[in-house]
Parts: sequence; structure tokens; C-alpha cells
Amino acid sequence: MLNTLEQTGKILESVGIPALPAVILEVKDEIDSPKTDFDKIVHLVKNDVSLAGTLMNIANSHIFGDGRVDAVDKALMFLGVNAFYNILMASSFKQVFGAIVPDTDNFYNHSQEVANTCASIAKQQKVISSDVAYITGLFHDCGIPLLMKKFPDYAAIAASAMGIVSADSLSGKEKSIIGIENEKFETNHCVAGYLITTSWHLPESITNAILYHHYIKMDIHEDLATKTLSALLLFSEFVSKSNDYFDKGAYQNLDEWAGHHKKILEILDVTILP
Repeated sequence: MLNTLEQTGKILESVGIPALPAVILEVKDEIDSPKTDFDKIVHLVKNDVSLAGTLMNIANSHIFGDGRVDAVDKALMFLGVNAFYNILMASSFKQVFGAIVPDTDNFYNHSQEVANTCASIAKQQKVISSDVAYITGLFHDCGIPLLMKKFPDYAAIAASAMGIVSADSLSGKEKSIIGIENEKFETNHCVAGYLITTSWHLPESITNAILYHHYIKMDIHEDLATKTLSALLLFSEFVSKSNDYFDKGAYQNLDEWAGHHKKILEILDVTILP
């Protein structure tokens, strides 16, 4: 893993890791200040009209405010500082990662779908805060656009990278997408995503969940938050497009998937009904 991290770091440096937007850095500095000025935070966000608009859309979604938030200051009060900051980072996602390469609609739509599913399950099952689940789901594949920028032929496997681990991959009958990426590019999108989110100073539980989001063995995680987020990602990626995966033969049916992912269902306290 260390060699892959070093190699991926060099690859990302060659294309440039996208920087955290300046306004978010300013907000973070203010949050970390001994005397946080909440009016200044609101002012900073409101001055970036595009960012503020996206933040309000997310804050008013059914997962969070459900239409009850009508201003940035109310979003801060309703969400609380930590959730507000996470949603603010999420608000910059499309603007930052959508500009890396053209034709990233599939990537963005997939990321948004998994984020919504993660947050909805977290809210329903009360396993972790919805804002943390949301940002983990949104950023989990953020390494893909940078690998597409570095390697023109990466686009040919991008859809597979956004998929799930199939039964045949688990049994060794076929090579996993991570194995294919490592063989062809000497890196993979999970490691790239880990390094990007680490550079954005996301919590370690999130960055580690992203690093291992194609690994179904939960025992590798000692930290409960990482274990929960990893389980959420694996379950949400499956739930978001389960019919597609059945059609493509990744699993024959729901029972087969559940049989391979018992620990994940246990962590999330989810029961698969026959």
C-alpha cells in the first residue's frame, strides 16, 4: 500500500490536486478561531453566490432541513457548525471536480446518488451523522476525474470504477477493478481519493473509508466511525443501482449479495427481507 500511495502522490502532483476553495479555507480558519465570529462566516458564504445557492439547496433537501431553511444564517443555526462546514465543502464539489475533465456528468450523478443514499440510511438507522455520511458518499470516487485527466484511456474503465465488487471478483474468477487499475496505471481511484480528501483535511474516518471502499472485510477497520462509513458506502453503492447490477450479472439476486455482505448489514443494523 505504501508504494501505491507514493506512486499515486506523484501522479496527482503531475496533474495538480484541486485546492480547497479559498472561501472554505477562510470559513475553516474562522471556525477554528478561539473567538468564532458567526456573522463573519455567514458573510463569507453569502459573498460567494454560487456556493451559497448550492449550500441552501442541500440544506433544504429532505435529508437535512426539508424546506425549513431560507437563509445562510438560518442554515448555520439549524445545522450546527460542524454539519454546516461539511455541507459547505459538499457545495463546492461539482464546481471543483466537474472542471477537471469534460463529460463528468455520469461521475457527478453517481456521486450525488451515493451521497443521498448514504445520508438517508444514516438518518434512518441512526448509525452516524447524516452530514458526515453525505460528504463521504459524495467524495468517495473523487479520484476518478484526476485519473481520467492523467490517463486518456482511463475513461474506458471509469464506469467499472464507479461500480461494486462483483461475486466473481470476490471468488477470484475475475480480476477486481482495483487489480485492473493497479496493473494498468500503477494506482487506483481509491488511493487517489484518499490522498485528495486528506489534502482537503477531511476527517481520518472519512479518508480511510474512501481508501477502502472496494474492500468488503470490515475487520480491517479498528475505528468504529471508519467501519460504519465503509459499510455505508458499500451498501449505498449497491442500493443505488441494484437492478443494474443484477442485470449485468454482478450478483444473481439480493440473497447472493447479502450472503457476501453479512457484516455490513450487521454494522448498519439492516435486515434483508426475502
